[in-house]
Amino acid sequence: MGVPLNATLADICNNGEWRIRSPRSDKQMLVQTFMTTFHLTNKDDEFYWQIEDKELLKFKTGRFYNLFQRHEPEVPWGRIVWNRSGIPKHSFLTWLAVLNRLPTRDHLLSWGLAVDPSCVLCSGGTESRNHLLFECTYSWNLWSASAARCDFHPAASDWTSTLSTLQAIHLPSWKTRLLLLVWQLVIYSIWYERNARIHRLIFRSTDSVLSTIDRTVRNRIQALRESNPQLSSQMIQA
Repeated sequence: MGVPLNATLADICNNGEWRIRSPRSDKQMLVQTFMTTFHLTNKDDEFYWQIEDKELLKFKTGRFYNLFQRHEPEVPWGRIVWNRSGIPKHSFLTWLAVLNRLPTRDHLLSWGLAVDPSCVLCSGGTESRNHLLFECTYSWNLWSASAARCDFHPAASDWTSTLSTLQAIHLPSWKTRLLLLVWQLVIYSIWYERNARIHRLIFRSTDSVLSTIDRTVRNRIQALRESNPQLSSQMIQA
């Protein structure tokens, strides 16, 4: 269109007339037709962000993300999986567990892989999501002991009932956050121990894993102290 790379609007527009070459293609014709809809003035340039017919003086990532993302129906377990005090990798693994997408041995068998179906933690049943969480005696000991530290006593070693109970629980905000933090950490620790036994032949007792869980919870609470000292104090005192 014969416009220098460093040209300004003032260089190519004079008294409302565009000083550019005649169009040589259909695309250039469309561009120039669109340019005729502009009405330039001598007013200083300004910019703003507009979303849903509302002008914003500042760009807000969250507003635009919510606009462009696909809005799926809200799931009942969303609040207990994606909680603000959780550790991201623990929340992600919990999400996979809720969707039953963990590559447990029952899934590996269904994919045609020749693997021993036995649970490597207790050798007392076929490894599945529901067995690991928390029908397995090893994992149940971890969960029941950790939950008791939060003044919560699971009624049954069953995944479905545990999920339903946590969704319906009504506790002070800080107690709920602490319980969900521990619940997700237990799930992560069980999966970590399972993989360590299979791939590295490292076996730890429940006491050793509980010690690691306790240390991780304390570190996470300390990390919250700067952003929310009151919440951190309430959680650490529990």
